[in-house]
Amino acid sequence: MNELNSNPANSSPFTPLSFLERAAVVYGDTPSLIYNQTTYTWSGLQYIR
Repeated sequence: MNELNSNPANSSPFTPLSFLERAAVVYGDTPSLIYNQTTYTWSGLQYIR
């Protein structure tokens, strides 16, 4: 099996903060957290940190 060469598409570090940033871009206004009557979207959740 051939190994992939390292490049930004397959070797970028994945941290909780980078996950939130990417989820905000990809999922935007999709609900990410629902608790009782409170709902946060992915784009809104990135600003809570």
